[in-house]
Amino acid sequence: MDCGTETSEIGKLVCADSELNELHITLANFYDLAVRRRRGQDRESLRSSQRNWLERRDKCIGENAIRCLADRYNERILVLEVQYGLGESTQLLGYRCDELEHEMHVAFFKTDPPAVGLTLDESKDPVTAVLQHSDKGEKYVTADGLVFWARGDEASLALINGKKKTCHLK
Repeated sequence: MDCGTETSEIGKLVCADSELNELHITLANFYDLAVRRRRGQDRESLRSSQRNWLERRDKCIGENAIRCLADRYNERILVLEVQYGLGESTQLLGYRCDELEHEMHVAFFKTDPPAVGLTLDESKDPVTAVLQHSDKGEKYVTADGLVFWARGDEASLALINGKKKTCHLK
C-alpha cells in the first residue's frame, strides 16, 4: 500500500492509523513469505484466500471501521502464522483418535491469542483453532465450530456434526 497515493477509504484509514499500518506491514510480510513457500495449486489457493480476506476487510465501514479493520488484520495474521506454518510453534504432535481413519497432527503456536494448527487429512492444509477460556483443559475452536481439547497426553475432538472422538498422543 502506497500511502502517498492511496485513494480508497480503507486504504486511507490504514495509512492514517499507526496500529493499522503496522498490522498491514506485518500481514504483507507474512503473506509474501507464504506465497514464496507455495507452488502451483497451493499458491493459487493462498492467493484466493487472500482475495476473499480482502473482500471481508473492505466491508469494514462506518464508525467502528478501525476496530473492525484491526480485528480483520489480526485474524488474517493468525491464519497465516498457523495455517502456513509461519509462526513459532511446537513440533508436530501425532494423535490417534477413535474412529478416525487418519492420524491427527497438531502444532501449538505461540500466537496472540494462542492457537493450534490441526491436520485431519494429510492432503489438506491445517485448520486454525484458537484458544478459548476453559477450566477443563485447553479448548481450541475453529471458525466453523470444530473443537479440540488438550489435556496432557489425551485430547478430544468434537466434529462439526456433533460427534466426539477420544484421542491419545502417539
